[in-house]
Amino acid sequence: MRIKNVSRQTVYSVRLTAKLKVNGRSVGSCSDWVGTMRAGKVRVASCTVRTGKLAGMWRDRYDYGRWYVRAHTSVRYLYYR
Repeated sequence: MRIKNVSRQTVYSVRLTAKLKVNGRSVGSCSDWVGTMRAGKVRVASCTVRTGKLAGMWRDRYDYGRWYVRAHTSVRYLYYR
C-alpha cells in the first residue's frame, strides 16, 4: 500500500494497520512500521494476515461459496510543532 504524506510537516512514528473481513466475518489484522515521513513524500508498506481463522475459512471455502473480501486500513502518526 502506498502512503503519501500530504501535510507540510514531517510525521514520525508512522504505522499502518489493516483489518481483513471475509463474508462479513473478521478473520484477522496485521500492522507494519513505516517510520518517519517527510512532507509530500510517499512510502510503501505491506503486511500479511496469517491467522487460524483465515486458514480454517480457506479450508472450508467450498462451504461458503463466493468470498466477499473487505480490507480496512488506517495509518497512525505523530507530529511535533
